[in-house]
Amino acid sequence: EQPAVLLPSPGAATGETAIALKTGAFVPGLNLEAARAGGNYLYLPQTLMERGEDHDIARFREMMREAG
Repeated sequence: EQPAVLLPSPGAATGETAIALKTGAFVPGLNLEAARAGGNYLYLPQTLMERGEDHDIARFREMMREAG
């Protein structure tokens, strides 16, 4: 488990979102999972957008997981 910040994203209507992660935490092909707002979500990595000294910002496709 690693802390991450879900960022406001203009691509929300497309099902994509940006997430800020600790530097080096973005791994192409490694999905992220999160529970928020009463649902479980899967985030599929798309591309690294920015790399900073203490953070990475990457674009992910957001998918809500079905309960069950």
